[in-house]
Amino acid sequence: LFTKEAYFEDAQPLTDSFADSLALDLKRSAIDAVLSQLKKTEGKYLSTILKQSYFPIESLIFHPLDNATALETEEFFRIHSEIDQDFEIKFFKNILLKEYRTDLGACAMAPNDLLPSVQPNAHSMDNPTGDESYQITLRGNKKRFSAEVKLGILKQKNQAAQDAPRERKPEPSAFQHIDSAPRYKESISREMSQSVTVNITDAKGEHHHTIQTPFLIGRESAEDAGIGMEKIDINGMYISRHQMIVFMLNDVIYGFIPKDASLVGVAGRRGTLQKLHLVEIDYSGLTITFGQPVESINPTVDLSRPNLYPTIHIRRGDTTPRGHESTPIPRITK
Repeated sequence: LFTKEAYFEDAQPLTDSFADSLALDLKRSAIDAVLSQLKKTEGKYLSTILKQSYFPIESLIFHPLDNATALETEEFFRIHSEIDQDFEIKFFKNILLKEYRTDLGACAMAPNDLLPSVQPNAHSMDNPTGDESYQITLRGNKKRFSAEVKLGILKQKNQAAQDAPRERKPEPSAFQHIDSAPRYKESISREMSQSVTVNITDAKGEHHHTIQTPFLIGRESAEDAGIGMEKIDINGMYISRHQMIVFMLNDVIYGFIPKDASLVGVAGRRGTLQKLHLVEIDYSGLTITFGQPVESINPTVDLSRPNLYPTIHIRRGDTTPRGHESTPIPRITK
């Protein structure tokens, strides 16, 4: 199909045309696959996090959609790699975008050492006839490749510089691992951490914890290894693995139910809590009974059955508001 001479001859339009068409098809497939993966993931995170972070692309695999494309692509890379051993690396470097970004701000970036590959699958062995065998792109061209992408954990955009070998204090990993957790600027300083007491009534009875923010509350799970922050496990039937995240921001402590929680909770007069909404934990504390279905408006939890519907009471460790938090009352002087 191609010859070594064609690689060197500028007057060979067939090879150049095929290379341009191949690069365009692969680039388009990569964009579709990466954006599709980002859209599946972005709903778990706050928009402020997404705009200041990125997902590293760990692997990118292209699959030819028919036998002819598979053979032509394999022959193209084989011939040119015989002339230039780094040809495949250079070719893929040129088709990768600097970053892939969704409308909501989720971003994926390819590391310098990423090497995509073309791997035939079951579709690559087919010999289709007619337009029924092809997916049609928006431009009316036949789609010749599909792509499979794997994204890594969320990272700050300055993470690459931070990962350079040098002596420094370890960065907190909570930002990278907890879905929907608000982003802390560079580290969790003393002003961003506060001692909190958590009283729990669940299937184990009553137990008490003193813990520093930020922390996670939820059902015990072996999958929580390496989540990057402390967790309080609650024993109850109706509670999610990641039920609530408690954190401090500007001296205010908040509770936050992430999107992946399958249940919410009821907080007294505040009623049913909602996902992705912040609830303030003031100096009087906050009592929540978990197990409320997301779609149910009226409270259905039963406080008398803690083995099914566990209850927690969260209270700040500092029980007295700071002076600057109260507004002076104007007085009339005689």
